[in-house]
Amino acid sequence: MFSGPKIQTDWDTHPPKLLWRQPIGAGWSGFAVVGPWAFTQEQRGDWEMVTCYRLDTGDLVWSQRHETRYHSTIGGDGPRATPTVANGQIFTLGATGTVSCIELNGELVWRRDLVAEMDASLLEWGNSCSPLIYGDQVIVSVGGTGQALCALSIDDGSTSWCAGDDVASYCSPSLLELDGHEQIVILQASSVAGYDPIKGVQIWSSPWSNAQPNVAQPLKVSANQILVSSGYGVGSKLFSLKYGDPWQVTEEWRSPRMKAKFTNLVIVDSYVYGLDDGTLSCLSLADGSRVWRGQRYGHGQVLLVGRTLLVLAENGEVALVRASPDQFDELTRFTAIEGKTWNSPTLAGTKLLVRNGQAAACYELALQP
Repeated sequence: MFSGPKIQTDWDTHPPKLLWRQPIGAGWSGFAVVGPWAFTQEQRGDWEMVTCYRLDTGDLVWSQRHETRYHSTIGGDGPRATPTVANGQIFTLGATGTVSCIELNGELVWRRDLVAEMDASLLEWGNSCSPLIYGDQVIVSVGGTGQALCALSIDDGSTSWCAGDDVASYCSPSLLELDGHEQIVILQASSVAGYDPIKGVQIWSSPWSNAQPNVAQPLKVSANQILVSSGYGVGSKLFSLKYGDPWQVTEEWRSPRMKAKFTNLVIVDSYVYGLDDGTLSCLSLADGSRVWRGQRYGHGQVLLVGRTLLVLAENGEVALVRASPDQFDELTRFTAIEGKTWNSPTLAGTKLLVRNGQAAACYELALQP
């Protein structure tokens, strides 16, 4: 959800203004923006890099690199996760399992190769979760017996706790309050689970399909409900949770609809919107029934901007769609970038950042009067 100025939805008369476009290294990372700086991850040759660009000009300010490379003929090369910025520092997870803490000026604070140190499995399509910052801890998915989720010290990267036995998947951890209790929720290889970040223990889990990669983050629906979704024919389920010893996890409904392959879902009122195996769709949260099925955008990404869906399509086009259950209503679109684009877009004020494994671009979006 993006809360900010109302952007212009008539791009025929008020088209996005290109501020800059330039080549970039391989990878599916997005941009994290802080003030005048935009941070991302990319692959250049044998070097995996965290890079900082000027938001207004696209000029490279600094790069922090280390020698490692993830390669996949089908999945593409380079890092997958978007950097997390907190407490004046940048936290990243590379495609081969390396966690780094970097100052905003590019100085390395610490780095750990968790896959090697913890004898974890390198994921088939590259490690992909963005770190979650909780207090003085960096929370990342590692995977394996006793280390499904791990917390590292912000100060030096030392291990604070590890818990859970599931294999890692491609989902990033989320901090949610459910039934009055703060917890970290994550979709793993064969389960969706909640962890107590204070005690460092798994407090509940529920089985999930392990047939294919699980990517989308579980989405909080109400005070005690989450929506979980996967692609590859799996679909979605609504769970309710009740605090206790043990926690009670109840499946409210399941649906073959809303198969979120790469993208995260968004909620407006009592409806969920997202790319259902590449086609933008709307589902009722009451029972999981499909309300409408709209345009196919491929395996792109969706941002909620006010009550408008900003869709970055797999082919690099950007579209605005009204977030309404009445009908599918695409308001406008333009070609922002060319080539396969699985990366998440970033909207910083009125500046829209897009990138893929070949190029990055920044556009200024006009405001409504």
